[in-house]
Parts: sequence; C-alpha cells; structure tokens
Amino acid sequence: MRVVKKINLKKINLNIIVYILIIMESDTIRFKSNVKEYLYLSTKIEHLKIELKKYRTDQKNIEDDIKTFMMNNEINDVNSKNMKLKYSMGNRKKTLTKKLLSEQIERFLIQLENDTNDDDESHKQKAEKMTHFIYSTREKVSISSLNVNIKKK
Repeated sequence: MRVVKKINLKKINLNIIVYILIIMESDTIRFKSNVKEYLYLSTKIEHLKIELKKYRTDQKNIEDDIKTFMMNNEINDVNSKNMKLKYSMGNRKKTLTKKLLSEQIERFLIQLENDTNDDDESHKQKAEKMTHFIYSTREKVSISSLNVNIKKK
C-alpha cells in the first residue's frame, strides 16, 4: 500500500503569489526609478540646449568681428597654444530656389523668342540649353568662414 503525503496547496499557492508580487514590486520600483531618471535627463538636455544656443549666438557675434578684422588686416591664420584659427574666403553660386528657377526660365524663354534660328532644335536640345542657361547665370555669392583646428599633442 502506498502512502500519499498530503500537500498543503493553499500554502504553496500563497508562497507563489507572494513571490510573484515581490518580483512585480521590484519591477515597478525599477520602472518608476527609470522614468524619473529619464525625465531628469530630458530636462537637463533641454536646459543644455538652451545654454548651447546662447553660446552659439555669442560665438557668432564674436566670429563676425574676428572675420572682419582678419579680412581687413589680411590675416589668414591665428595660432594659440593648442588651437589654430583659419580664415578663408570662397565663392559659390546662389541656391537654386523655385523663385529663381521661375525667373531664369522666363528670361530663357524671352531670349529663345528673340532667336529665330532655334526652330529646328529638338525639345531635348532646348531643355539642355535651358539647363545650361539657368546654371550659368546664377549669381555668385562670396562666403567667408572661420575654422578652429585643435592641435594634436
């Protein structure tokens, strides 16, 4: 005859429930802690962005003065102990905007009407001519820049 030991299911079920609640409680505590840390970091990042924007504005104001001085005195480089400041000038064409494109097409069509020997050209040739006209007549703009190079030790 086999002896069956009676197991107290109520006690086992209660222990399992308590264990699950403890795990859930620790997960909840960790979750709340993570949310608080995340919100703190988000706030800190926003404050730093505001500070960074102010620094960039101040730097831009100073940069304009430095570029003007360097241009007027024909200075290209300024060296410090661990940095080098380089001034350079360059030219580039103006950005191609919808307004500029419309104006250039209008100018091209007026010029095309005045030319009488274009009757034999294909649409592709006219399009290529128009593209060349638009790109070649864009206004050039002078750009100055100030670059900071950190010297390697």
